[in-house]
Amino acid sequence: MEQNTVLEDDDVWKGDLFSRREEALLLQAYIESVSERPSSREDKRAFTIAVDAGYGEGKSFFLRRFADHMSQNHPVAFVDAWADDLADQPLTALAATLNTALKPFMTEPLIQGKMATFLRKSGQVAKIAGIGLLRRGLGLVITGGAVDGIDSVLASTDLAVKEVIEDGMADVGQGLVDDTANGITSVGANDLMQTRIDEFEAGRAAIQSMKDSLSGLIDALEHTTSHPPIIIIIDELDRCRPTYAVKLLEEIKHLFDVSGIVFILGINTQQLSHSVAGAYGSKFDGISYLKRFIDRQYKLAKPEFDKLVRQQCLQAGIGSAQIAFPQIMNFKSHLQAKDLAEIISWYMQIYQLTARDSFQLIDILQTSVSLSEGKQLHGALLVPLAIGHMKGKPAGEIPDRPTDHTIGYRNRINNNGKIQTEDISIHRLAEDFIYSSKISKSEFYKSYSENNASVGIIAASTAIDWDNEKPPLNDMTRYHDLIEAVGRFRNPKVGESAWPVEEPRYLS
Repeated sequence: MEQNTVLEDDDVWKGDLFSRREEALLLQAYIESVSERPSSREDKRAFTIAVDAGYGEGKSFFLRRFADHMSQNHPVAFVDAWADDLADQPLTALAATLNTALKPFMTEPLIQGKMATFLRKSGQVAKIAGIGLLRRGLGLVITGGAVDGIDSVLASTDLAVKEVIEDGMADVGQGLVDDTANGITSVGANDLMQTRIDEFEAGRAAIQSMKDSLSGLIDALEHTTSHPPIIIIIDELDRCRPTYAVKLLEEIKHLFDVSGIVFILGINTQQLSHSVAGAYGSKFDGISYLKRFIDRQYKLAKPEFDKLVRQQCLQAGIGSAQIAFPQIMNFKSHLQAKDLAEIISWYMQIYQLTARDSFQLIDILQTSVSLSEGKQLHGALLVPLAIGHMKGKPAGEIPDRPTDHTIGYRNRINNNGKIQTEDISIHRLAEDFIYSSKISKSEFYKSYSENNASVGIIAASTAIDWDNEKPPLNDMTRYHDLIEAVGRFRNPKVGESAWPVEEPRYLS
């Protein structure tokens, strides 16, 4: 959990490759609008927005900058759920990060007092929940009084009841089980039920008291330079352990459902629904479950591939000096690619890769360059082979022919003494390179001498060393070995394979 320092807006959005600042302004306007509306339901007061994006599309970048952006006018708490799930105490994480968010206003005695009250009340609830054995299947709820006198809470003269209680308490320690078991014969079944009712009422009162203290804290903000709503941003929820993700969502719903709070959940809907199903069972409808917690969903705009790839190429230290292409162009727009990043982004679109896939593709290319001993590589073959590897093709095979052939090379040929052009798709270009790498030197020069030799064949004349019985990995005839070698340097951060990536289903 952390609180970002308030910065000037231009500094906040420095390095914004995907123009997310414009989306931040839209989201800000929406949040400030809905926070002023009266709730249509008496039992629902807080407002929850899911910011949905696929992996690699800049969701965390956006949320961290959005936290700084909104903190200029509102108290903002930022929670990294993945970092906090080790403690397994979402209530504690939420309360602590809220306390950090309001530290700038603690010089106000009113805020200081309200915050102290909230922390005390939330501490009581956390204490109750921590020892409370919320085993719903058993119907056992040990709340307020159980904290002070656990040995007098659960008791029965029935041996079967004793066994059930001991099973239900297995997770909280043998000592606690023994203490409860020792008192099992001292109280009758009627007393057990009455105690459970009393404890349930005490727990409900504690939660309401916590909510009231939170409402008082929000009202006190009107006397400061900031103002409601309090914005709590929770990122990486879909990367948490399923049980923690579910617990956090349910504690948001039951403990923080207070007017004047807006929760923003950074999620990949599909992945989070899988986490929920992991907690409740594979047949559980995770999407429908998530709808219970989310009032609105905002889908981040798809990033432009060339901007993302350009940044990754810069970080990887690769460019046209390391990976060369012929003059690739888009025949639909009649535009020629300006640099390596734009060419790679066109390849990604044609072979239907996602933004997340770009991380693996650039990693493969960067590793290939590092193994090439400084020799320039031919991207028209290397990139399709790399994409084929990502899609699970055997070594040396390129992906299946794409349906879109609008990207490629305009080749000049001599037909009966007349110069004319021939459009060659990037897929055909790769096939020409593969053909050139598999034929003999004599066969190659025969094809090369023909007037209709393609650019792939022509370019291959500088990429093949026929005089070397076993050329190095940077020779075009061994690009398949190069890609295979690269695969042994797999980066675990980009996954075993980024293909296929299932597109998320969105909440309606």
